[in-house]
Formats: sequence, structure tokens, C-alpha cells
Amino acid sequence: MKLIEKRFYRPVNDHLQMPAELNKLQDELIKEGYTVKPRKGPVVVIELNDGEVHYVPGGGGIWEYLFQK
Repeated sequence: MKLIEKRFYRPVNDHLQMPAELNKLQDELIKEGYTVKPRKGPVVVIELNDGEVHYVPGGGGIWEYLFQK
């Protein structure tokens, strides 16, 4: 896969809150109708027709990486 875009998605000021914020994000994406892959670690991954979006903790919040197949 090829990285198309990287952007800061959401601030998380307390790193101890990161697991709860990632769970909240996963629930939001499922409610919006996205297919979320089973999590292996702290990354939330949704599948798209031609790629994936990865939500990754780090640098004061959650980062969004858009990949194209």
C-alpha cells in the first residue's frame, strides 16, 4: 500500500486516556457504517474500497494515515 496523506486527527492531552479515546473512535466509525478491522494493538484500521485508513496514537493525539492499494 502507498501512503497518500497523513494528518493530525484529534488531540488527546492525557496519554493515559489514549486507550479510551481509541475505543471511542472505533465505536464512532462503526456507527458511521465503516468496517473496522480487528485491533492488534493501539491502531484503529478501517477498510475502504481502494485502501485503508489507520488511526495511530502519538505526538499529542491521534493521527490519520490514508493508504491506497
